[in-house]
Amino acid sequence: MTSKADSANRSDGITRLREHLGLPELHYQDISMMVGVRQALERWPLLGESCTRALGELGNPAAPAPKATVP
Repeated sequence: MTSKADSANRSDGITRLREHLGLPELHYQDISMMVGVRQALERWPLLGESCTRALGELGNPAAPAPKATVP
């Protein structure tokens, strides 16, 4: 898995390349981070449930918590 330091180095490298080539600002997104998040959510389903619950509470405090499903 990619560490935070690796992601920062990659992002910094892209910034340096963009500046060297004189390109406009790029809206680069590190998809490897999202792959890591997806793998973590698959490995630990309760983490995904708690994140969904927390996001729901942020958007709508009166929203009921989602029900857990057992595969």
